[in-house]
Amino acid sequence: MGKYLVIFILLIAVVVGGYFMLAKQESGLVNKVAIQLPLATAAPVSFGANFEIYTNGTKRIFTDGKYHNLSPDVFIEASAPNIVQVRKPGVTWTNFFETLPMSLTKDCLVTGTKQTFCTDATGELKFYLNDNEDKDALDRQINESDRLLVKYRSSSGP
Repeated sequence: MGKYLVIFILLIAVVVGGYFMLAKQESGLVNKVAIQLPLATAAPVSFGANFEIYTNGTKRIFTDGKYHNLSPDVFIEASAPNIVQVRKPGVTWTNFFETLPMSLTKDCLVTGTKQTFCTDATGELKFYLNDNEDKDALDRQINESDRLLVKYRSSSGP
């Protein structure tokens, strides 16, 4: 009887061990298959959107080379310095202006020549997206054919 009990226990151990080894191999196979599946990527984009900045009635120009082709995702070119070229989905107006050697926030514009125009008692900075005033325009995603207009007007200016 003792001999059969030992054989029975060994048989159970072999079956249980084989089960765990097979389960481990199957889970490894599942992991390998999962790793080999292609990752979903966002579809590339390529479009333009317009922007203009005016300070006290003067249109700011971006023809200087220091503004051109500064990011692979969103940039302006010498041939059309008021057209934002967008190459990555989800880019906001803030993302675009952060690539330029200037600063633009909801309250202040600091130009590439370090002129400062801020909303305060002496003037106001306003944003228009597609002809509608929008104080949160900088947070908006740039869409094809968008038109962003930024205007600063001092209380004593035109």
